[in-house]
Amino acid sequence: MIKVTQLTLLFFTFLIGNAYASFPEFYGTGPSTSPLGNQSNSDVNDPANIYYTPALSAWAKKVSISATMAAAKHSFESIDNIVT
Repeated sequence: MIKVTQLTLLFFTFLIGNAYASFPEFYGTGPSTSPLGNQSNSDVNDPANIYYTPALSAWAKKVSISATMAAAKHSFESIDNIVT
């Protein structure tokens, strides 16, 4: 039992240092889910919901195809002289 605990702690130590999120996890899968805080909406015909709730597409009556292009720039300027 102690060996399992030690291996689990060792595994999580290496996992925490190398865990990365994908682009849809940061910014959403499309224009309909990004404003909702990267959650699925209740539209069963929205293809962006397949990333969050794949079972919701079982209720769709038609085939929907969507294409989204997004880009993000991660060069923020420093914020100075803030008094709290």
